[in-house]
Amino acid sequence: MAATCWVFVLPAKFFYDGNYIRGLLESPQGLNFDPFVHTARVFALLGYSATTPREVVAVSVFTLSFLPVLIGFTLGLRNPSYTNLFLLAAWIGVSTIYLGQYSKELIALWFVFFALYWLGFKRPIAWMAILVIAIYGVFFRSYWIIIAGFWMLLLWLSDRPWRFYLKMTFLLCVMALVSAAFYGVFGYHLTEVRDRVNEYRLDSPDATTMIRNYLPSETVLHDLLNWLIAWSFILIPLPALLFFEAQYVVFFALMVTTLYVTIRIRQGLVFRGMHLPPLVERRMRGSITFMLAFTLVQGIFEPDYGSTVKHMTSLLPTLAYVLAFGQWNFKRVR
Repeated sequence: MAATCWVFVLPAKFFYDGNYIRGLLESPQGLNFDPFVHTARVFALLGYSATTPREVVAVSVFTLSFLPVLIGFTLGLRNPSYTNLFLLAAWIGVSTIYLGQYSKELIALWFVFFALYWLGFKRPIAWMAILVIAIYGVFFRSYWIIIAGFWMLLLWLSDRPWRFYLKMTFLLCVMALVSAAFYGVFGYHLTEVRDRVNEYRLDSPDATTMIRNYLPSETVLHDLLNWLIAWSFILIPLPALLFFEAQYVVFFALMVTTLYVTIRIRQGLVFRGMHLPPLVERRMRGSITFMLAFTLVQGIFEPDYGSTVKHMTSLLPTLAYVLAFGQWNFKRVR
């Protein structure tokens, strides 16, 4: 119901991508290698067209989007609390805005689900999960290739018996190397990508929630600090409260609650001496590190909080798995 009603309530900017994909369905694009064209081709293969009624699109696309979330929840189902269930329901409610129309997010949800599925196998088959995310990046969103790389790094780090500060130091060194390499190849700093996108939107009423760099991008250190600040403000979006809009207050509450609940669930996994079935442990670690890698890369590229919320709906299968896990009764190995 909600998925069919948003078009009558929300501004047109929430439906730009959906309308653009609908237009591509109307006119074949030949061999054009473009993410939106690829998206339109997927919808065409599923039987959609430019003339498919919006109500049919809303209900059917949301149903197709909900399936990988439901399966992810079922895979992780242990002992979820009412708080976890309410939190997941809130995220699904927000997602109806973006998943009730033609959207790249439908395709992303299934790729994330299949990555979660492959994590349940022994190595090296489990590493197919990284490949799945990279393939999505090749055809639909190129920055997902970077997400795949950082996910592989965080998965590897999560399996090291190092202290937390050593893992963070290693991560920061890799981030600095990525920043330096990008500058060496392209001649400008990594977080300037966001500024270059936003400079064309400065006077647009649709760009009121832009994410800005807080420091001038003059050195790799400045670039790294801008990256870390943006990542922090995505995980805990304090600047979103300054927009004085109800939807961003909801977003702030959702992000802070999700971060808190995820940390609480994860606590039982970080202490050595706890016993978990290997498949469960691997998928839990993979889900959490994927969400971290995703938000880490969002700290580079996301131009505004509206885009941040939209793209985060792709995380629903992994989030559902973690929230379904709930308050597991860990047993100490003696």
